[in-house]
Amino acid sequence: MTIAIVTARGGSTRTPNKNGRLLCNVPLLAWSIIQAQTSHEIDAVFLTTDSEAYAEIGKFYGVEVIMRPVWDNGITAGVPFLHALNIIEANYGMKPDILVTLLPTSPLRKPGQLDRMIEVFKENQLDYLTDAAPFKETFILKHVKGSYYDRFQTQSLGDLYQAQMQIADKFWKYSKLGGGTSVGTRDYYFNTWSKNPQTDIEIDTKPVDKKIKWNLFPIEDWQCFEIDYPHDFEVCEALMEKMILKGRNSRIYGYVPLWKDESMQQIKTKYAGNSNQQ
Repeated sequence: MTIAIVTARGGSTRTPNKNGRLLCNVPLLAWSIIQAQTSHEIDAVFLTTDSEAYAEIGKFYGVEVIMRPVWDNGITAGVPFLHALNIIEANYGMKPDILVTLLPTSPLRKPGQLDRMIEVFKENQLDYLTDAAPFKETFILKHVKGSYYDRFQTQSLGDLYQAQMQIADKFWKYSKLGGGTSVGTRDYYFNTWSKNPQTDIEIDTKPVDKKIKWNLFPIEDWQCFEIDYPHDFEVCEALMEKMILKGRNSRIYGYVPLWKDESMQQIKTKYAGNSNQQ
């Protein structure tokens, strides 16, 4: 059995109600739900959330919802995923062979991408697979002067900061993680989530184990776009419409809503707001 888990936290600090805001006329978190629901390889889809509003959106789109506690900001995604897996196995009587994890803030998945990713996972008998984009030219600089982190937190780059070159390459040696989609065995995920630190800062400051080899599913660089701030919605909407939807909206995935338009509008009005909401 293959199941998908979408996680959507209600307490976004940089963009309030981020996962419920509209992206191309659909609540952001619903795109991951639609993509999972229309996959031929996925047998069941779950939404884990701490938000009653997001839970109602999830139910509206026809998925099982797992409510979780409101954890502190900075909790890594593995915590709600493990919580959801334990409940799925205990309360739904499911012990999946394969798990697909989806982050709503990285919605730029092409039609059929999840199916192909799972097929590659099975064909190669992997324990874990995640999406990444190869880069033709890679130049990475380390900040040495100027508090760029503080500027980032306030969405202001300032006028000047200094950095030193760490990596310079023009020969496709490096990739960037997409960050929004992963496929793994149940045991791999369970062991990883159980052992990993619970906060992003602990994971980010751990020494990197350079001996680990990652299995990467290739995507295009524009698919790595992640929504953090309100203005990101405008950029992501342009990419979504131009590169994927092309005027067909969710039907590009083979998804045909079964509800009336006025019911959808009620959900949007009640919870979703719009991309320009501050």
